[in-house]
Amino acid sequence: MRELIVNKGIKKLFRSTKIILHDDIDQLSIDQFNKINKYWMLHDNIGSSFSDIDNNHIAKILMVADSKDKVVKEVENLRLLIHDIINEINPSMMAFACLVYSIDGKEITDYSDEGIKKILKILNDSGLKTGILKKKMKEVREKVYGDLELYFPDIFHNVLSTAFWAKMKEKAIKQCDAILSGIDIDLTAADRYFASLIILKSFSEGKEELRYDKNFEKNCIMLTSLSNQPVKQMSTKEYFSLITYYNDSLKHGRKSDQKGRYN
Repeated sequence: MRELIVNKGIKKLFRSTKIILHDDIDQLSIDQFNKINKYWMLHDNIGSSFSDIDNNHIAKILMVADSKDKVVKEVENLRLLIHDIINEINPSMMAFACLVYSIDGKEITDYSDEGIKKILKILNDSGLKTGILKKKMKEVREKVYGDLELYFPDIFHNVLSTAFWAKMKEKAIKQCDAILSGIDIDLTAADRYFASLIILKSFSEGKEELRYDKNFEKNCIMLTSLSNQPVKQMSTKEYFSLITYYNDSLKHGRKSDQKGRYN
C-alpha cells in the first residue's frame, strides 16, 4: 500500500485527506487490476489530455506517414481523444481512481463506472493536484509492472524498451516542429524501418476494449477448473501464477504427446 496526504486550504484552515493506494500484486484483486490495466492501455494508445494530441497522435502520424492504414487508425484514435476530452472522459484519472484502497480510513469497494465517478469527485474536492496524481500513478504503475515482470517474465516482457520509444517520440516531435516551421524533412531508411515496427490499434468503435474484456472473461472460465475459489476474487499474483501453471501444463502435455508419437 502507498500513502498520499492531500492538504487543502491555507494555514490553520487547511483540511487534510489521507488516501491509501494499492501497489501490491499480492493484495490487488485481478478483477480490479484488469480494469486498471485497461484504462492504462487506453491512456497509452489514446491519451487523456490536450497535450496528448501532439505528444501521442501527431508524432505517431508522422512516424507512420508511409502507411495509409496506420495513418487512418491513428486519425481515428485522435478523433476519439478529442471526443473524450469534450465529454470529460479521462482514462488516466479513471485508472488512478481504481487504485484507491481507502480515503480517510473508509475502504473503497465500488469500482463500477458510477463508483469511479464518486471517487474522482472526492479526490477533486480534496484538492488533489493533477501533477501529484500523475507522479503517484507513475510510481505505482512502475511498481506493479516491475513486480509482474519480475515474477512472470514470460507474460510481461518488453519487446522494445521504453527508452527506445521515448527517443523515437522525441525525435518525431522535433520533426513536427520543423515541418510547422516550413523546413522540409526527409526521413532516413532507419527512421522508416523503426516506424514499420509500430503496431497501431484502432479504439474508435470500442473493439479493442471489447476484445480485452472478452479475453479476460475467457481466461477466468478456463482457470475455474484449476482453483477452488472464484477466479475474479484472486489476487493479481495468484491469477498470473495460475496462468503460468496452465501454460506450463500445456507445454508439458505437448512434449508428452510428441514423445508418444515418436516412440
